[in-house]
Amino acid sequence: MAAKPPKVTVEERSSLGRGVAKEIMSFSFRELFNVKGAIQADFVKSFGQYRMPMGVELLLDELIVCNMNNATVELVNLDGETEVSLPDQVAPNEDGQAGPLNYNKPSIATMLMDSTIFVCDNLGCHKYIWDFDNDTVRFVKTIRPTPGEIYGMCVIREDNGGILFVVQDARDRLIRYRIYDLDLEEKKKDLPVVFPPSNEEGKEKKTIRFAAGVGNTVALSDMSKLNQGIWLTDTDGVVRRKIGDKQSDSNGEFIQAAGICFDSEGNFLAICSKSSRIQCFDSEGNFLCCLQFPEGAIQRPSDLSINEQGELAVVSLTGQCFLFKLKAGDPTNAYVTRGPRPDHKSGYKVIGRHGRSNRYWGKPNGDRGRGRGRGRGRGRGRGRGGGRGCAV
Repeated sequence: MAAKPPKVTVEERSSLGRGVAKEIMSFSFRELFNVKGAIQADFVKSFGQYRMPMGVELLLDELIVCNMNNATVELVNLDGETEVSLPDQVAPNEDGQAGPLNYNKPSIATMLMDSTIFVCDNLGCHKYIWDFDNDTVRFVKTIRPTPGEIYGMCVIREDNGGILFVVQDARDRLIRYRIYDLDLEEKKKDLPVVFPPSNEEGKEKKTIRFAAGVGNTVALSDMSKLNQGIWLTDTDGVVRRKIGDKQSDSNGEFIQAAGICFDSEGNFLAICSKSSRIQCFDSEGNFLCCLQFPEGAIQRPSDLSINEQGELAVVSLTGQCFLFKLKAGDPTNAYVTRGPRPDHKSGYKVIGRHGRSNRYWGKPNGDRGRGRGRGRGRGRGRGRGGGRGCAV
């Protein structure tokens, strides 16, 4: 058996090259857990009437929300006000190109330290730059790294930095890592993820829908019924470990794995959407705890992101974005660790003051929520925050 590739720890990540994207440099889930053996998420606020939000990136004082079924990616302040909505509020590039007029199910977005924005949807990866001089978002280019689907995007340090796409080609249905330079000009790698041989019928199918990375580790959420869980791999697609052995709501298991986000040490949070839990694992993939929610847990979370201040943003299939403050918890407290199951007769029940009306679901096109203008100011949100799409 070939030796497993060495894992680059977070402390050694500088050996891979300089950081170019948002990374969590100090906040640690493990430090909170080590106090008493639990992590508590105190509710701060909730907002939004999003339509199937599938991606979120929490910056220092704003968020990027992928409002998938609304076909928009929105830069939102922490009061829930949309400041910029893509692809509508975009200036053309030097060739007069303004990029796509409409997104097709956007689900991934991130921002680099130089204020470059990447958005992935079913049409490809769209690159923009925040133009501070003119206070606009300017289109740069679009590429399509696969004729199939893009299910993940990580910004990596190695080889002078690059974008790692997690794709599933329509032709062979293999999960592959395609790595491009930061200019999206050169394809540096094109490697299949080497999953272990399957010894059970049906387990060869992988349904990857979320990804995150840190160091030279990439984590993949597998929603396949027979493969529920998280695959930990290196950037060459070699699997180091599988987390989760069966479809279950037991500790360390998943019914439907979803969003993932890493801290400064490689520990990570992972969503089990159908059991409405957020589980915490150490950097080796060992289960630590489920997050405690004193005010009530989120129903059907889909993605999550943290920042340096220990603030946690979670988007939910209920259509809201929730903000929490993480702190050390106490396992003797009888706080809930999972949200309620949906009551399909009355719709989703959510915490917070801004629970959405059932009548909203009757809107054929929803509310595109353009916001009140840009108004971000210079340098806001640059190189801060974390979550899916952080530099690996």
